[in-house]
Amino acid sequence: MDGTLPPPRPHDSAAKMRLTPGWRRTSFLGWGGLTIALACTGISSHIIGRPVFWLDDQRWSIGVLLLLAVAVAGPSILCAFWSYLHGTWIPVLSGTSTAVLVVAAILDRHDSPGAAVVGGALAGAGLLLTCASFAGRYRSAPQG
Repeated sequence: MDGTLPPPRPHDSAAKMRLTPGWRRTSFLGWGGLTIALACTGISSHIIGRPVFWLDDQRWSIGVLLLLAVAVAGPSILCAFWSYLHGTWIPVLSGTSTAVLVVAAILDRHDSPGAAVVGGALAGAGLLLTCASFAGRYRSAPQG
């Protein structure tokens, strides 16, 4: 029949959230650097005697301490490795990791204000990486 339209094709939402190779490398290096900076911030604040809340061994037992450390640093590590493994949905995972960094910086503002400032700067860098990961997705070809 000449007057009918072709059947609609379903959109693959995972393909829309896949990064180009250059942006995957950028995301991997950025989140890897943020993970290292987050660990350095936690260790140095512990050395000077004002530990961040997620590495405070005076306040938490070892089990809770391990859980908090994984909850704060885990999303950044996961985002770096997921970018390295060419995974999909990196922009969403990057936004989640940024939100975790923002919450960690807010929770540290009274007990360790210096680490909170550094955590806020890391959250700002994470926000820039999130914006870059949304901009670095593959574009779909125009239909026509």
